Amino acid sequence: MLSSEQYAIVNTNVDKVATVLAYAGTGKSFTLKQLALSHPDKSIILFVFNKSMRIDAEKTFSDVPNVTITTFHGLAFRGYGKYYMDRLRKNETLRADQLLPYVATKHTEEHIIYMRAHTLLLLFKDFLASSFSINEYLDQKKYIQFIGNITCHKTIRLALSKLKLLWEDIITITNSLPFEHDIYLKMYQLKKHLLDYDWFFVDEAQDINPVMVDIVVSQLSGDRLVKAYFVGDEMQQIYSFRGAINSLAFIQNTFDAEVFYLSNSYRCPPHIAKLANKIILELDGKKEYTSVAPIKGESRQKTYIGRTSSGIVALLSQMLHAKVYFVGGVDGYNLNTLNDLVNLLGKKREYINDPYIKSFPDLNTLKNHSEEIDDIKMIGLIGIVFKYMSVNIFNLTAAIKSRATLDINTADIIVTTAHRSKGLEWEKVELLDDFPFNYDENLELEAEVEDEEKRLLYVAITRCKGDLSLPSNILKYLKEDPTKSQFRGSVEASTKLFKLSNEDTREKLLDDIDLALSFKEERKEEETSLKKKPKSRLTTNIKKQLLKNDSVIKNDYIGICVECGNDCVFIKNNYVGCDACDFKISFNKYESFLNHFKSKSGIDEIIRISKAICLNKKIVMRLEGKKGVFSAEVVFKKDEKFGWGLNISTFVNTSTTSRKLSGRKGSRKSY
Repeated sequence: MLSSEQYAIVNTNVDKVATVLAYAGTGKSFTLKQLALSHPDKSIILFVFNKSMRIDAEKTFSDVPNVTITTFHGLAFRGYGKYYMDRLRKNETLRADQLLPYVATKHTEEHIIYMRAHTLLLLFKDFLASSFSINEYLDQKKYIQFIGNITCHKTIRLALSKLKLLWEDIITITNSLPFEHDIYLKMYQLKKHLLDYDWFFVDEAQDINPVMVDIVVSQLSGDRLVKAYFVGDEMQQIYSFRGAINSLAFIQNTFDAEVFYLSNSYRCPPHIAKLANKIILELDGKKEYTSVAPIKGESRQKTYIGRTSSGIVALLSQMLHAKVYFVGGVDGYNLNTLNDLVNLLGKKREYINDPYIKSFPDLNTLKNHSEEIDDIKMIGLIGIVFKYMSVNIFNLTAAIKSRATLDINTADIIVTTAHRSKGLEWEKVELLDDFPFNYDENLELEAEVEDEEKRLLYVAITRCKGDLSLPSNILKYLKEDPTKSQFRGSVEASTKLFKLSNEDTREKLLDDIDLALSFKEERKEEETSLKKKPKSRLTTNIKKQLLKNDSVIKNDYIGICVECGNDCVFIKNNYVGCDACDFKISFNKYESFLNHFKSKSGIDEIIRISKAICLNKKIVMRLEGKKGVFSAEVVFKKDEKFGWGLNISTFVNTSTTSRKLSGRKGSRKSY
């Protein structure tokens, strides 16, 4: 049974081009299927946005023989990408540091050369997403005032002068530069291939870029009797950072396209549709979002949607007991990047895996560069590193990975970012509080939040089929009372995250990171002075200055690390460890040592020994061996095989038995 809106789409004989503006969950796939079934004599190609959508579409259209389903990249790969398989298999992304040879000049400061390389990379990505040839692009851009966050005209001019050479180099099969999928897509688009189909369907058309638009529009040239249907939701246009444009509006204005609507949701129940309408109104939507969907929400699983992967990490740091399904896979949530940032902070470059991060001399330089190019993602990850400095980041990321499951049915919870959630749906959904909505009654909402952030919020909210929970900042933005609203969120999702996309809070985060880095420099000076005098507790402690968040685990700091000299050795539930290096001793090793020598054990004794050694105090213990009772000085020592543990450093001559043992130093197994 078709709705009136669906009936109009299926039964109207469009002239050349049509756009279908379809809100979330309004049955666009069903409608396209009915359109194809009603015209079995037409050969149709359906373009979808990515591989997962292609798989879903193949299931939907499995009984429609006149429809071929592909992605734009899949089509282009068969013509061009297959010749670059050796480079594609490496799965590398082109980086600015790889473009330094194109822009380096003598007697130029390093950071200026790197900025040129970054500008060249931005221009190259912009060219790949455009509909222009390289010569047309250079002609179009010769007067541009900025690209990304770069406004230096001299830098832009120089980068533009190198762009054609870079393009010619990178499409040379034998070249060693990384070859990305968008490169062979661009090669395909420039050839203006005509496809042997009668109709062209484009799904999720709001997310396609000018290259993809041009591939379809090229089919309409001349006297060809073909038609094109562009289907999408302008409210879900969330990929402008990838070069996506408002293609639906572009098509309508360029081709005088017929416009159809799908506004009645079969997914979101009325109370969620009402909430979504508030955002649609903010975005000047042309049609009200209505619903005929029943309320659902009986699932035992809850799905948490964050604005950033940093928000997901902050949430999971409080839910390490839960088995987690990561939408898109755990590798897409930047856990390895966090480890690399910690190693950059600790100057342990040999352990950094990401070539981009490794190209920076220190974390401060990376932070400054990220600020210059407005890299919100990297700034957020650096913020996570400093927020959780009292917790061993390596242990935290390992713990999160250990709770990941590939089987969604066995998971306790599901986590995803808003971008990854697109096209999916769940019965119980909770949004994290890292969406950049800070409500102030004295401010205009349009001045606070960019339209794309509003659209991203719309996407996240409309994933829910029943039970929706929202944090207080979003409730206030949507004019809902946080204390009474049926959408109020749970305590566990209040992660107190940095609101990175909001300018004020973003600047606050950058200030916090600057503070932390200044503390680190201050500590270096203190460590230098420590070498000239006996060790004592350092007066400045990064962790205690920064970590004022209730979600952070509080540790009992006890003294100076015997390995790295930092004032960050702590007692935790079952071990003694250091935040700044790999120093760590399990309580089991303590007990093994003390029991072996029949000495007093227990947590109080463990703390006493640890404090004494870490405060550089001589600690002599009365121990019992096979040949009697003796006294010895005990220290922490690292063994190549057994790691850190307690060790006898020197035997003290206090008895006949101990005199027999005196003079034997070290060389005993660590416990």
